[in-house]
Amino acid sequence: MIGDNITARGNAMKLRILFGLVLSVALLAMFGCGGGGGGGGGGGALAPVVTAVVKVATTGTGATPVGGALALLNYSASKYSIPPNNPQPDGTNSKVVASGSLGLTAGTIVAGTLLSAGRVNLIMVNATGAAGGEFATITFTLLPGKTPVPAADFVIAPVPAPVVTDTLGATIAGTVAVSSATIQ
Repeated sequence: MIGDNITARGNAMKLRILFGLVLSVALLAMFGCGGGGGGGGGGGALAPVVTAVVKVATTGTGATPVGGALALLNYSASKYSIPPNNPQPDGTNSKVVASGSLGLTAGTIVAGTLLSAGRVNLIMVNATGAAGGEFATITFTLLPGKTPVPAADFVIAPVPAPVVTDTLGATIAGTVAVSSATIQ
């Protein structure tokens, strides 16, 4: 009887040790070394997401009220992506948001359409007319391992030429340009 009790306690201890080993191996497999060819650079830490915030504006319109703008923004698709759901600081969930003196004027509508990787069609309409200036902000994600060159990575395409119009739709002097591209 006494021997049976010792054997039972020994078996229970062996089961606890076995359970502890299995749990330890499972935890190490899930959260252990980062794997890959790195030098043991940690397990679960994710690389920070680097974004490029690009602002687009009309330029050279003088005193003529701007009623619309149409432009094609080219970007380096080998370096950047536009996430399908790109939450903005103001709570909207869009790839392109209205911004700046022109884009935030009452009655202004700003839209962006991703035509293909590397191309975003930008449209701005204001029925009452407003002074020229910034009208859109586009947020991109820098792909891992890529080096940003903001001045060269984002340009307004020369063909088709950007168009700036008055409130009646007539083309006016001026163009559309990238006013800033900031890496964050």
